[in-house]
Parts: sequence; C-alpha cells; structure tokens
Amino acid sequence: MDRSLPPVQPKQMRSLDDTLLPDEVRLENARLRSQLATLQAKLTSYQEAVQVRAALEQQAIVTITDENGIIGYVNDTFCRLTGYQREEVLGRTHRVLNSAHHAADLFVSLYRTIRNGAVWRGQIRNRAKDGSFF
Repeated sequence: MDRSLPPVQPKQMRSLDDTLLPDEVRLENARLRSQLATLQAKLTSYQEAVQVRAALEQQAIVTITDENGIIGYVNDTFCRLTGYQREEVLGRTHRVLNSAHHAADLFVSLYRTIRNGAVWRGQIRNRAKDGSFF
C-alpha cells in the first residue's frame, strides 16, 4: 500500500486587483532582464556599426550599386576625389570613371567575383572628372 502523498500543485494566485504575486513577479523580472540584456547587446552592435561606417565614410571611396552595376549611392569622399557631384553619377555605371588603363577581362573577373558573393581585392586606376587619375 502506497502511503506517499500526491505532489503539491502550486496555486496560480492573484490578488484581488489581479496583480501578479511574488513568484510570478520574479519570473516576469527575469524575463524582462533577459530582454534588456538582448537589447543592450543589439545597441552595442549598432553603435559599433555606426562608428565603423563613419570611419569608412571618411577614409574610403564608397559606392553602392544594384546587381546591374547602376550606382545608387556615393559618399562625400567619392565626390571629393572624383570631382563628380552625386547627381552626375547616380543612375550611371562606374564606366564614367574608366581610365582605359585596364584590359576588359579585369572587369569581367571583378564582377564575376562580386556576383559570386566573394570580395574582390585589387587596385583600379580610375579617371576623375578633370581627367586626372586616382
């Protein structure tokens, strides 16, 4: 004959105004702390990304194109080094900068590499608006 008592089931008790009781408050507090830690980590990552972007924008030529090579964004460094205003290059391809210094197969290789999701590394001699090279 088994004389053990059945396990005690915790009661889901609430106060008369339906506020959470201590056990529930503790669980809610732990959940909120976890969410806060996640948000703080995301904020730190975002702040780091903003700092990296600011450094990149100041020190490098940045252009963003669509899959067809049409320029949709250029940064201030691009404009300063090339002599082009944004409006002059947005909607065009990088051919506007072609110095005729490189063989066409270099650009075929460059675009193939980028389309395959890899990072192309190399140097290209471009021509600024005034005809100088950079």
